[in-house]
Amino acid sequence: EIGMIHRQNHRGIFVDPDDLREKIRQNLVEKTFDVADFYTRKGVFQAMARSNAFEATSLILVTFSSIWIAVDLDNNKSLALHEARPVFQIVSHTLCVLFTLELIIRLLAFKRLKYVIQDRWWMFDMLLVALQISELWVLGTIAVVSKMDMAGDGMR
Repeated sequence: EIGMIHRQNHRGIFVDPDDLREKIRQNLVEKTFDVADFYTRKGVFQAMARSNAFEATSLILVTFSSIWIAVDLDNNKSLALHEARPVFQIVSHTLCVLFTLELIIRLLAFKRLKYVIQDRWWMFDMLLVALQISELWVLGTIAVVSKMDMAGDGMR
């Protein structure tokens, strides 16, 4: 009789194995992060950001930009962009405009600003675009206007 009471008391302490298995399954099957869950349901910008064409274009843009960096390093002998041949200037400015537009489209697709901050890829891309803008347009303009040599040790 004491053994029976002892077993009955332990039933309340231990979790049912089937319930435990179900909880483990639920924890293992996590929903993957999808930024589109944070986009609005209406509007042109969310439609663009959700489209496969936009995603493919973004991927092509990143790939082309990576290849262009190698081409630029191998063939552009100028240390400052405003002194480079026109093809290097045109491509650099075009890439900056396109990356900025991509970022703005994705920004305008979000329901709320708090969701933008939660999207780490957007924040990373924003940092890259901000650096690109500061290098190309801010420092480039300062170099042209002030006639400063912005290359390496020449900045005085």
